[in-house]
Amino acid sequence: MAPRGRRPAHPEDRARRGNPSKRAAAKPPPEPAPLDELAPPHFLKGEAAREWNRVAPELHRLGRLTVVDRTALAVYCRTYARWLAVEAALDDEDLVLEGLGEKGSYSQQRPEVGIAKHLAAQLKAYASEFGLTPASRARVPGKAPDDQKSKLAAFNARRGGR
Repeated sequence: MAPRGRRPAHPEDRARRGNPSKRAAAKPPPEPAPLDELAPPHFLKGEAAREWNRVAPELHRLGRLTVVDRTALAVYCRTYARWLAVEAALDDEDLVLEGLGEKGSYSQQRPEVGIAKHLAAQLKAYASEFGLTPASRARVPGKAPDDQKSKLAAFNARRGGR
C-alpha cells in the first residue's frame, strides 16, 4: 500500500524555512559517506555505463550521490538503457500490429509500446529520487555548488545579511 499524505521535508529544507510552530526540531538523519569512486559498476555496459558517466559526476558535485545510492543509480542507468533500446526498436516498426484471425482482421498495440511505457514510468520514478526532473530538483536536498554559494552570499550581503 502506498504511503498517504505529503512526503516529509528533508531536515535541511525545514531548517531553511525556519520553525514557525516552535516545536522541537527532529534530529537530522545520519548522512552516508559520499561515493569516492565515480566509475560505473562493472555490470553496467554500453548505454547504461554512458548514462552513469553523464549523471554520476553531477550528482556527486551536488552532494546527492553517496555509497548507499550506488545501486539505485545503477538501476536507473540500466532502466534508461533498456528504455532506449525499446524506443529504438519502435522507431523501425509500426505501433500497431494488424493481422487476420479466425474472426476476421484485427489490430492491436505492439507489446514494445507497453514495455516502453512501463520503463518510462520506472525511469521517471528513479530520476525524481535523484532530483533529475525539474519538479523534483527543488524537493531533493543537496549542497549548493561553490559558485552558487558565493552568489548567494553576495546577494545576502547586499540585502543586509538576512
